Amino acid sequence: MVHYPQETEYSEKYSDGTYEYRHVILNKQKARQYAKIQAESGQPLLTEPQWRSLGVTQSRGWIHYEVYKPEPHILLFRRALDSSNSAAAKAKAAPAPRMGPLSQNSSQHSHSPAY
Repeated sequence: MVHYPQETEYSEKYSDGTYEYRHVILNKQKARQYAKIQAESGQPLLTEPQWRSLGVTQSRGWIHYEVYKPEPHILLFRRALDSSNSAAAKAKAAPAPRMGPLSQNSSQHSHSPAY
């Protein structure tokens, strides 16, 4: 018997070293909307605007990559484990700001920078 949650459920993220994965379980109403989108588009996989129209909320970069045929209301998502995917990774990869010497023409700064 198929289990439909009351509200959309999101799994924890998991990975295989290449991709980060998560699955999203739609409630019965959203599953019906999903079936309608599939019928209208002729495509089994959703684009980002389509899955967002179902109320699925997650950060950018997630791709609906597979349909689990026994339970098609479970959407399977993945994204590459690339440092450009996460804001935290971007912040870590960004070089630290460098402090240049103070302008000699500035009368407001009479002290030398502490390095």
